[in-house]
Amino acid sequence: MSELSCAHNCLNRDEYLKSQNVAVLFAQHKAKTLEDKAKALEADVTTLLKASAEGQQQLNELSNKNAQLQQQLQTTEKALASTMCKLALVHLDLIGNIMRDYSVIMVDIMVFEG
Repeated sequence: MSELSCAHNCLNRDEYLKSQNVAVLFAQHKAKTLEDKAKALEADVTTLLKASAEGQQQLNELSNKNAQLQQQLQTTEKALASTMCKLALVHLDLIGNIMRDYSVIMVDIMVFEG
């Protein structure tokens, strides 16, 4: 019976070792899976950081372009205001000339009728 008991113990020990090997293999597989997921997440984070940096650069470029356009708009508005003032002066000068010519015509008519 002692040999049978010993054989039984040996079988149990072999089964135990096999189950431990399976557990170790499963843990190794799980660790490898987690490592792969971590690498994929790291790649995603790197991609997102790169995209964020590119987005920030584009935002800065657009902000600079906006500042340039604002400056151009102010310059254009000043030039337009200056041109409108000059046009108003020319308009007033023309009205003055017309009034002077009208006065001369009226005087001529009065002299002619008189």
